[in-house]
Amino acid sequence: GEMGRTVLATVGTTSFDELVRTLDSTEALEALRARGYNALVLQIGRGEVVPTHILPAGHHEGVPHATAQGVTVSYFRFKPNLDRDIREADLVISHAGAGTVMECLRAKRPLVVAVNLALMDNHQLELAQALQEANALRWVLCPKLVALLRESPLQFDDFSAPDFGAFPRLVEAEMFGTSSG
Repeated sequence: GEMGRTVLATVGTTSFDELVRTLDSTEALEALRARGYNALVLQIGRGEVVPTHILPAGHHEGVPHATAQGVTVSYFRFKPNLDRDIREADLVISHAGAGTVMECLRAKRPLVVAVNLALMDNHQLELAQALQEANALRWVLCPKLVALLRESPLQFDDFSAPDFGAFPRLVEAEMFGTSSG
């Protein structure tokens, strides 16, 4: 049959409850369905928020659930690595950590980065802004995410790993906590 189109949302190794809460809504599912996606996989890390609006009570981690919006939803907390999930996703909605961002771009996945202002890590924001200017991804704050999914064309330039020369300072600062000058 027709291949499914999957969205992976990932919060990384910590938690980003606001992102999970934003996607745990019929509006988010409707926006994804309208774009032709029919599966949403949420990696929720240590988050306190598990999806309760789009999943039935007592739902178990890792079990796909078919929603009324036509999008099958599942969630998990951690995996040893997300390489395969990223490669198999047709769209990734990610936290702004440089490691995950680089992995998605290396895998040539369309990427929307949700910036967590609660962390107030301006390196993450700088990196996301620089990569958006290069048309490698779109960054957004959670309150605007559903509108972006509804309206943005999400067409990106191919931005593969060798082109990161422009951002070594940002990436290093982001990944290793160093900052030069």
